[in-house]
Amino acid sequence: MINYLHGTIIRKTHQTITVLVGGVGYEVAVSPVYLVSLNVGEEVRLFTHLYIREDSHELYGMPDEHSLVFFRQLISVSGVGPKSALHIFSLGSVEDIKNAIARGDIAFLTKVSGIGKKIAERIVVELKEKVGVAGTDAPSGGVLGDVFDALVGMGYAKPDARSAVQALKDAQGDVQTLLKMALKYLAH
Repeated sequence: MINYLHGTIIRKTHQTITVLVGGVGYEVAVSPVYLVSLNVGEEVRLFTHLYIREDSHELYGMPDEHSLVFFRQLISVSGVGPKSALHIFSLGSVEDIKNAIARGDIAFLTKVSGIGKKIAERIVVELKEKVGVAGTDAPSGGVLGDVFDALVGMGYAKPDARSAVQALKDAQGDVQTLLKMALKYLAH
């Protein structure tokens, strides 16, 4: 799986960028909001999701791991594909969208083309518990909150994810480093 790209943007279309990494150009779809901030010739770092279909392999890029974890949570919902998930990012920051899901704000989600009332309701039902709403016992914000979200997004039960994050409360590092440590903890 291609999880991260660091290179130079050599082409930009209305939906994708092509990133040159080590002599190979990777076409990556990014959210419309993020796309506006990117320019040909700039260096970019993307956390990516490789989406494999019967007839194609598509890369979707996010500016940070937190966004990638949330993107993967969105596409885990039946009826939400990667293109719809990218457009959901146009509604605001990841935190704004998570808060809307936590509030059950169906109208907010249906602003996205292709997301009707039924799919918006499904997003709320399936992700409300996963978005780390204030007032739950999920770690909120910061690196440990991102690690917790990643573990839950990978399918770990909340109590297991919580105990792994608790074991790391004094550890230092970025999301990727702490996530590796949490996975080792859960493997024992």
